[in-house]
Amino acid sequence: MLDDRKQRVLQAIIEEYIETAEPVSSGALVKNYGLDYSSATIRNDMADLESIGLLDKPHTSAGRIPSQKGYRFYVDKLVKGDDLSQDEIAYIKAKFATEAITEIISKITHYTSLLIAEADIKAVLLGEILDLPEFNKNPNMAKNFIKLLYEKEVINIINETQDISIYIGDETEYQDFSIITLNQEPIGTIGIIGPTRMDYSKVISVIKYIKQLGGY
Repeated sequence: MLDDRKQRVLQAIIEEYIETAEPVSSGALVKNYGLDYSSATIRNDMADLESIGLLDKPHTSAGRIPSQKGYRFYVDKLVKGDDLSQDEIAYIKAKFATEAITEIISKITHYTSLLIAEADIKAVLLGEILDLPEFNKNPNMAKNFIKLLYEKEVINIINETQDISIYIGDETEYQDFSIITLNQEPIGTIGIIGPTRMDYSKVISVIKYIKQLGGY
């Protein structure tokens, strides 16, 4: 278990990295998150978090980035699922009865959403995912992403979901991507696909709210 301070530091690093796509320094945490700890204390915590596998340190940077294990801790322990603004809530309510769920999800999260029913793709909303920094830095990532959208394994992962499921990186065979799924019977199952640097809090909040509205 992590003490409260290390949990706050880990959460701040992950949320800063999700926002910037750049390795996070102790100075950035002090400046942007108002942590009432010294830079030296935060650096020590970052080193401890790295030693237990929750953070990685890129060779070319003094900052840290989340590891897959760090993202999993964040999703399981720190995300509350209430990360929606009043404008986003109003938008979902207004569109819920008239627009496809995949359109609502992609509009708010900017990630790709798929509707799967009876092991077939019924709808794909690409969103703005290809504009993300990961795809600009690695041209092969875009090609791999387009390819995986239609692979049977991805369809099976989404189609077999019973409620809400979260797969991070190489928890499937697609190590650069994460998949969050929502069973929305009788319509089918929704899959949201993004890079491992996905805004998990936002996506989970959206699908939990949609599930609540749908009465499922």
